[in-house]
Amino acid sequence: MDPITTTILFVAGALIGFIVFVLVFRWIWNHTVPAVFGLKTITFWQAVGILVLASILTGGHRVVSPEVTNIFSVPKRTGAVSAITALPG
Repeated sequence: MDPITTTILFVAGALIGFIVFVLVFRWIWNHTVPAVFGLKTITFWQAVGILVLASILTGGHRVVSPEVTNIFSVPKRTGAVSAITALPG
């Protein structure tokens, strides 16, 4: 397949996926939040804004390196010098 056609199909698919995701989010919001908390319903663009804000606040916009497999296996920096690195040589 032509690379331009592939790119157009990928962008169109990503855009359709994003729109469907926002519409599902808006539908869930409008059917639960007003009933539970008494807030107003939201529009499509308000749903986009909420999702962008949530992404910024939770750090969802960061790209993690594939080399990072477990954040708990990374040693913490304590400022102490290791005995191995302190040896001359």
